[in-house]
Amino acid sequence: MNFSVASLTSRPCKQVGSYSHFVPRHRRVAGNVASGPSETGTFGGSASFRTNPHAVGRFLNKKLIEWGMRLAPVVLAFLILITACAPRQPEERAPTQAPIQAPIEAPTQAPPEEAQAGVQQQQKLTTTISPAVDVTGNWAGSLVFTNNCPNPACRYTGRLVPPSITMNLAQNGNNVNGAVTVHFANFEIEELVEGQACGTFQQLIQQQAVSQSPIQGTISSSRLTFADVGGNVWELMVTSDLMQGTISNTEPGCLGIQSNDVRLSRQ
Repeated sequence: MNFSVASLTSRPCKQVGSYSHFVPRHRRVAGNVASGPSETGTFGGSASFRTNPHAVGRFLNKKLIEWGMRLAPVVLAFLILITACAPRQPEERAPTQAPIQAPIEAPTQAPPEEAQAGVQQQQKLTTTISPAVDVTGNWAGSLVFTNNCPNPACRYTGRLVPPSITMNLAQNGNNVNGAVTVHFANFEIEELVEGQACGTFQQLIQQQAVSQSPIQGTISSSRLTFADVGGNVWELMVTSDLMQGTISNTEPGCLGIQSNDVRLSRQ
């Protein structure tokens, strides 16, 4: 079977070396594909292609660029919309502390008269405690004393037997009434400053005088306190059957008594 060049060119879509060889018959447009041995053809009547594959690549690149330019604004607007509508996380903030305020103190008011009376009564109770012993009865003992002077001239030492002091007491609650008696005949005199007269107490001892003084005292727990008529303050610690303590006098003139040795026992 013999084929000629004319027979090959007369057949559509079968021309070797032509682009129309690769394009189906129903896609071609009449009159667009040349029937000769030309290496070029037309597609859709708008673009001329070489049968070289590079021409196809350039065509596709051009189309991709055109579609990219058309779609770029749409994609950019879509991304902006997504970013604007995305939920935002709250910013972390350091916890703030409320300023510290100084406590407001309520204004103090003066207590009413009843409250003041209660306070005074409470103070009295704290200074005077219920008695721990009952001193009612007779007491006898000894006393060593001097004048209440910075530099006394004499010391007077009382004997225990016969007693140099006696007391007769009656107790009612914290109150103690009675009498204290000093027997000067039962004292001995000791000169502390040579050549200086001892004074009034020496005369009382020489006269063997007896001096008695009523007392009104207070007992708080086991402490008995009272003052005699000479202004001498007696402070005695008491047990069930013993007393011992001191005598003091702050009046000027060296007419008082001062002693750190007072002892009595229950009779």
